[in-house]
Amino acid sequence: MSGDRQSQILLGVLLTVILIGTTLVSVFMFSQMGDPDAQYKQSYTYDVSGTVNGSEAIGEGVSEYKFEPSGFVYMVTTTYSYPGSEKEQTSFSVICSSKEGPATEVYKRLGDSTVDGVPCTLWTYDVEGSTVEFSIDADLVVHSYTITHDGFHLKGSLVGPKDKGQ
Repeated sequence: MSGDRQSQILLGVLLTVILIGTTLVSVFMFSQMGDPDAQYKQSYTYDVSGTVNGSEAIGEGVSEYKFEPSGFVYMVTTTYSYPGSEKEQTSFSVICSSKEGPATEVYKRLGDSTVDGVPCTLWTYDVEGSTVEFSIDADLVVHSYTITHDGFHLKGSLVGPKDKGQ
């Protein structure tokens, strides 16, 4: 009887060790996987230049990922100034209903483009009296954009990923 009891205890200890080992391996593997969509959630900065009411304007832009259950949404905000003005802002959104690119219900595809050697697709749309054109690559990174309306023309060019400390 004591031999059966020792076998049961040994089997229990062995199963416990296997269960703990399996749990540790699973936790390690999940921690290494990370967020599969992390590359789409990166923020970027842009150098901006153009004209506002005939005056030279300069500034910077930032694209930031905004969570939406239906897809990927990027808010591109441009802060600019021109002689005699305070800093002003304008923004637009790029809505991607999937990893395939911008939502065709909102944006019109103009064709292919290359920005700094990166193959992109050129898109446009009109919003509140402004025309926005942007070039986006296969990883959903906006490489350049132009915002135009009466007396207003700004162009943003990608600088690179936004420093997380900014």
